[in-house]
Amino acid sequence: MKLLPRLIIALLVCLIAIPVLAIPEQVQANPGIELSDNEGYVGDEIRVVGTELSSTYSNETVYIRYEVTSGVYKTVEEEDVDSDGNFTSAKFKIPDSCTGYHYVGIDLDESGTPQLKNRFTVEPKIEITDPSSAKGYVGDEIEVTGTGFAESEASIKIEYDGDEVTHEAAETDEYGTWTATFIIPESTSGEHDIDAKGADTAYDDVDEVTFTVNPKISLNPTSGSAGDIVTVNGTGFQEEEANIKIKYDDAEVVQIEAAETDELGSWSATFSVPPCIKGKYEVDARGKYTGYDEVKGGEFTVAPGVKLTPATGYVGQPIIVTGGGFAPGI
Repeated sequence: MKLLPRLIIALLVCLIAIPVLAIPEQVQANPGIELSDNEGYVGDEIRVVGTELSSTYSNETVYIRYEVTSGVYKTVEEEDVDSDGNFTSAKFKIPDSCTGYHYVGIDLDESGTPQLKNRFTVEPKIEITDPSSAKGYVGDEIEVTGTGFAESEASIKIEYDGDEVTHEAAETDEYGTWTATFIIPESTSGEHDIDAKGADTAYDDVDEVTFTVNPKISLNPTSGSAGDIVTVNGTGFQEEEANIKIKYDDAEVVQIEAAETDELGSWSATFSVPPCIKGKYEVDARGKYTGYDEVKGGEFTVAPGVKLTPATGYVGQPIIVTGGGFAPGI
């Protein structure tokens, strides 16, 4: 007899619960603006989305405003809001601004502080701005630009492969931006890391960038006559690379001394300019791992000249005069 009342009570509880379970979850409205990213770097493109804005903004043109410095806003885009209070296609690039968070908001005019806003956090970064390819040679001057550092941050330091390099003194402006140049030191071919820091920003706060060193040669002197001794200096080759060969006017020449690169990929060798008429001649070099087509070559200009053998002596001594670099048939 006690079982029946218990069954009836259980059945009533289930019947009451069924309508509760059948009610779908209500979607809560979340009016405001959203950003495609909430952190990143100066220059990043950010998408701004407005959802279920109040009637104040419906069917109106709103201005996207970015806080470049504390309390100071800049209009970066404008967008039309539909009748439902939504917009989805606004995009802008983060302007120069200091490290830390900055408000992104919308307003109906371009003055004052937006009431509806979100936050974007700027992080520090560096980039090689010249050359834009981030490739070049030992001895090249390159330009590095830092953004997202602290306002008026001093003591900017630059490291190349972990070693500090000399550059013109630099400090950030009011937006945390700075620019400095330095000379690529002797280094092997391939990628090399560049990093930077400041008085308030540590090396670990900044992502490294890479610069690619390519091999090249330089000549000293760059002009002369047949028989002159020319020194060829190579940089940007591989570490301790042997079998250095020099080619003059597309033919390999005998080196006065054999050459091999050091631990930084540099080497030096000399050769005697072969007999040739006046003009310009290409000089190239290669190594065991570096081909002729990988190296930026040099150019030697041959001009008419004479040599005396011997160069010194006594009165009445016979002297041999040798000419080179003249036009043929003269």
